[in-house]
Amino acid sequence: MSFTACLRSELGAPDSNSSKIVLPGDPSYPLSTLTYNLAIQRNSSAIVYVSTANDVSEAIKCASQFRIPVVARSGGHSYASFSSSPHGLIIDVTNLKDFSFATNHVGEIGEKVTFGAGLRLGDLDMALQDHERAVPHGVFPYIGVAGHATCGGFGPTSRMYGLFSDHIVEMEVVIANGTILKASEKTNPDLFFAMRGAGPSFGIITSLTLRTHQAPTNVILFEIDYQFPNSDVAAANLYHFQSWGSRSAPSQMGLRWSVKLNHTANSLTPRRLNWKLRGSYLGHLGRFDRVIDKLTSGFSVKGEVVKVQLYDWLESVRALGGDRALSSEGINPSNHNASYYAKSFIVRDVNPMSYSQWTTFTKKLYDISAGIKTSEDLDWFVEIVLVGGRYQGQETGVRGSGSKTTSFGPRDALLLFQMGGFGPKGASLDHGDLMDTAKVTSDQVYDSLGGGRKELTGYNCYVDSEFSADRAHREYFGEKNTEILKDLKNVWDPLRVFSHPHSF
Repeated sequence: MSFTACLRSELGAPDSNSSKIVLPGDPSYPLSTLTYNLAIQRNSSAIVYVSTANDVSEAIKCASQFRIPVVARSGGHSYASFSSSPHGLIIDVTNLKDFSFATNHVGEIGEKVTFGAGLRLGDLDMALQDHERAVPHGVFPYIGVAGHATCGGFGPTSRMYGLFSDHIVEMEVVIANGTILKASEKTNPDLFFAMRGAGPSFGIITSLTLRTHQAPTNVILFEIDYQFPNSDVAAANLYHFQSWGSRSAPSQMGLRWSVKLNHTANSLTPRRLNWKLRGSYLGHLGRFDRVIDKLTSGFSVKGEVVKVQLYDWLESVRALGGDRALSSEGINPSNHNASYYAKSFIVRDVNPMSYSQWTTFTKKLYDISAGIKTSEDLDWFVEIVLVGGRYQGQETGVRGSGSKTTSFGPRDALLLFQMGGFGPKGASLDHGDLMDTAKVTSDQVYDSLGGGRKELTGYNCYVDSEFSADRAHREYFGEKNTEILKDLKNVWDPLRVFSHPHSF
C-alpha cells in the first residue's frame, strides 16, 4: 500500500468540490498549497482537511508509516511558510471550529472556553464577545488560534494580561504515534510545556481550553505622527521612549513605533522616514491624557495627533486589525498574501539599549532611507514595540503565570523590534529584487542592534526564514529551554514525524 492509498483507505477518496484529501494534480491543489508568504512556496505530497481529532490521528499514522514529514496548518500565516512542507503532509485543521463556554453547577457561564483549533483570532473574538469575555493576542484577525498558541502570542493588551499562550489551561493534542491525549499543567505537563512555545515540533492541537478575562469597556486607540529631522534627534527621542517605557508606562498602555518610508512618484527621489507612535490604553480619556502627556512632554519634537478615539472592546480589535472584517468566513486568502521577509530583535529588560546603541541604530535607518529610491512597491518597515517594563514596582503581564510552564523564551523582553519588507498584496511571486532589498536592509538594521550576539533575542512568531535550526533555537528559546526541548523531542517524537526547518 502506498502513502496515498493509506490516506484514502483511512480518510476517504478525494472529492473535487470539497476535498478532504488534496493531491498534486487535483484542481484545488494550487490554492490548497498557496502560502501566506508568496516568496516561500512548497509543494506538499498531500493536504488533508480534517473534521475530527480521529482524522488527524489516522493521517499521522499513515505519514509515520511511510516516513512522510508532517506539519499542521491552522491559519497558515507562518512568516517562513512552516505550515507547508516540501514533499510532506499538511494536516489542515480549519474545519475544527466547535466553541463552548464552561458553565457551573447552576448553568452560569464561567471564565473558561473550549474551542477547535481551526478558529481564527477574529472568529474567537466575536464568539467571546457574546458573553463580554476577551483574551490577549496579535492584531491580524485571520491568524489561526493554534499557531498563535504555539509561538507565544503577544498583542496590544499583553502588558496587562500576558501572552495568548499563558491563558491556555488545557489542550487536546495528537502526538506522533497518533494517540489523542490531553495536556495541561497536571496532565502530561512536559508536553504542555513544549507545546506552548515549540508546538509544531511535538504534536497537532485539535482543541484548546482558555482562561478568559472580562472584556474591557473602554479602549482608547491613538496615533501621533513625528518627523525627526536626523538620526541624532531620533536617537534622543527613542532613548527617552525606552526610559519612560521601562519604568513609567502603566500596564494598561500598549505602545509601538511604526517607522516606514514615504512613497515618492519619482524613483530617483530619496524616501523620507515617517515615524508614527501608535498605541492602546485600557481606561478613561482623562487618565489617558495624563499618561500620554508624561511620555510626549519628554520628546524634543512636537508630534501631530492624528487619532485619539474611544472604542468598545470588539470595535478596538477590528480597528487594530486594519478595520478588516473579524469573521474569516468567505475570506479569499490570495487577497491577503504577499511576498515578504521579516526578522525580529528583542531588547531585554536587564540590558536596555544605551544612548550610543540608539545612535548606531537610527543612523543605520537614515542611511537606508537615503539608499532606497527605486519604487513604491517595497513596503519597508521597522516596528519598535514596548513589551515589558515595570510600573510602580510591579512586573507587566508578559512575565506572567506561564513563565515557568511554557517554553516561550524571552520573558524579560522590554522592546520587540520587527524589521522587513512586503511586496504588493496578492501579487505574483516575481519579486526577487524586492525581497533581496528587504533581506539586506533588515540584516543591516538587525546588525546595528547587535543581533546574533546573544541568546533569547528573537520572537518565534516572527520567525526568520534565513536562520538555521541551531540559531533559531538559541535566539527564540535560549540554551536552557533548547536542551529541555531536545530531550522532550526524543520522548514525544523520536522518529521526527513532525518536521520543519527549525524543528527540534
